[in-house]
Amino acid sequence: MANFLRFRRRYYHIRLRIPTDLRPTFPEPEILKSLHTKDRKTASISASRLHSNILEVFALTRTGFISPEQARSKLDSLLGRKVSETPPQPMTLPPPKVEPLPAPSLAAVITEYTKDRKSAWTSKTLLEYGSYFRLIQDVVGKKTAADISRDDVRQLRDTLSKLPANLYKKYPGKTIADVLNVENLIPMSTTTVNKLLTIFGSLMRHCIKEGYRKDNPTEGLRVKQLRRAEEERLTVGRT
Repeated sequence: MANFLRFRRRYYHIRLRIPTDLRPTFPEPEILKSLHTKDRKTASISASRLHSNILEVFALTRTGFISPEQARSKLDSLLGRKVSETPPQPMTLPPPKVEPLPAPSLAAVITEYTKDRKSAWTSKTLLEYGSYFRLIQDVVGKKTAADISRDDVRQLRDTLSKLPANLYKKYPGKTIADVLNVENLIPMSTTTVNKLLTIFGSLMRHCIKEGYRKDNPTEGLRVKQLRRAEEERLTVGRT
């Protein structure tokens, strides 16, 4: 311990150099602390205790167990210097990773959507929407609200444009694939296709409001109306 003792101005001092790797934390090059005694034996005991405490601060700093601010505060306290009034900052832990909840299925979204609105619907509207939603589900398939893409909407649009009106009355028990294989199908009107796409768009807006997805994949994906609706009905009627 004699290597750390210095006799200056009638008192013994402890003198300790700051390790090079800790200079960014402790800017002063060395520690010089008066032990307030002229007796070498007493100074040696005090220096030994102080030296051990200082080395402990160095070790805690190196391992990251305490922050640089906490290390400087501890050293100031050991040396009897004024400690900064700013309290030491606790170590910041990263926030826990929160896994997002799985998006509900299209069927679940339809059930939720219908439940929210059926009090304002007539029994006729409820039956109509039930058939619309059945057709949409049969074409789109078992997807979650988040999985539906613009390509899925394009496929829905193109498939609806090939299917006949009143599909389930005309072809009971047949799948969508079976109906598409029927020859000389008379497709539903463009107006009906666009109505179904509008309803599907309302479902997607509901998903956005509920936080199930961030965008509406149906935007801009309607069928261009080439003929007036009245002309379409007359054509279908003559057929």
